Amino acid sequence: MSGHTPGPWSLEIYAKDHTYRTVSAGCRYYGSPLSSGFCLSGFASGADADLLVSAPDLLDALSALVAKARCSKLGDHCAAELAAADAAIIKAGGQPCSATSI
Repeated sequence: MSGHTPGPWSLEIYAKDHTYRTVSAGCRYYGSPLSSGFCLSGFASGADADLLVSAPDLLDALSALVAKARCSKLGDHCAAELAAADAAIIKAGGQPCSATSI
């Protein structure tokens, strides 16, 4: 669907006050022969870190939901919500879903 590093993404918490977090997935080391991942570290709230870690799952779930909604009568009643979902999917690097793509 998109070129992002597939999940699962992981979260590690550091510092005595639990404010320094690392979100990572895949091979985290730059220049590695398997450099197909990432590692982001810094001070972040727990809510922000949790959202980052859940991003691949959210993208997959939203894409599946949009495709099913378009195949049902529900799609006729929520055009604005489907357009907003498509915009979020595109922003995440995915492709908008159509009823024929499932």
